[in-house]
Amino acid sequence: MLPVVPRGLAGFFVLAVNMAAWEWPGTLITAVIDGDSIDAVITRDLGFGGKAVWPVRVRLARINARPAKTVNGRLATARVRELTTGHTVDMVTVRRYKYGGPEDTLGEIVAEVTLPDGQDLSDLLVAEGLAVYWDGTGPRPDGPPDSPTAVSTPA
Repeated sequence: MLPVVPRGLAGFFVLAVNMAAWEWPGTLITAVIDGDSIDAVITRDLGFGGKAVWPVRVRLARINARPAKTVNGRLATARVRELTTGHTVDMVTVRRYKYGGPEDTLGEIVAEVTLPDGQDLSDLLVAEGLAVYWDGTGPRPDGPPDSPTAVSTPA
């Protein structure tokens, strides 16, 4: 029996994300939500001069950052904004995010994001102390504790 999938390009995207990792080179980051969530526009070449374009909410794979209202959360958000604003990144979808996403969307996807300089965004945020590793199982960790002496992130 074949799976029931919504019609049109939205169905193609849902099927693609559920079945396997997909590469999305040249992804445009349109907004930074917090230290581990971004909005992006992904594009797929359909051939014959056609393109499909989708806005998506993306959760960074393997990490969790503090909430945006905390000191480290604000630092993580600012750092992601600094690293991604005005740049395209390469993205590989991993899976759908189990907690869903904005109500008016297909949900949130989990993805690895590679910056223009080749660094993995998740690993960089952990190395800078702005996030902690989390595999998505068990309770969601809060991220690194806020530091009252934290004033900026390395450039």
